[in-house]
Amino acid sequence: MKFKLNKWIAWFLAICLLNISCAVFHTDKLKKEDGYYIRHYNSCGPDAIQDALRELEGQYVATKEISKKIQDNGNARRTALTLIHYDALWITWPAELVKYFRDRGYKVTTTTLESLSPEDTAVVLIKGQVLKQEWHWVTFPTYSKETIKNYYKAFGSSTSVIQVYKIEAAK
Repeated sequence: MKFKLNKWIAWFLAICLLNISCAVFHTDKLKKEDGYYIRHYNSCGPDAIQDALRELEGQYVATKEISKKIQDNGNARRTALTLIHYDALWITWPAELVKYFRDRGYKVTTTTLESLSPEDTAVVLIKGQVLKQEWHWVTFPTYSKETIKNYYKAFGSSTSVIQVYKIEAAK
């Protein structure tokens, strides 16, 4: 068993090092500020959270501050995935998004895009083509249901709604 594990690790490292998108070859993409990855500051996760907070609270919260709060819970998965592609630093995991809103006192439930009413606020994870790295967080009603469903159409891809997180005040 040990031989198989070592062989798997060797293959994984070889693939990472042969991959020109590996962060090892793009150390400039790993820039930090006070221990936080700068690349995550303006990614779609903090952007979508910012849009949702604008809808819910009517106030502006900087994506940099949102990102820092998310990164305070750790960067191990993001950092590990940079061995495959440096853009992994843009990732905001669903659990991180849910935790962010719950920490602010909001109730977060999963639902469908179709069930949202115009008064609702939701953050939606969508995907286009996986090999093109087309994964994105968007906010309803900042984006209409129709825009969300056709988000990647302009890029020649179909759009799949992966998860819809309805955000509402906790009762």
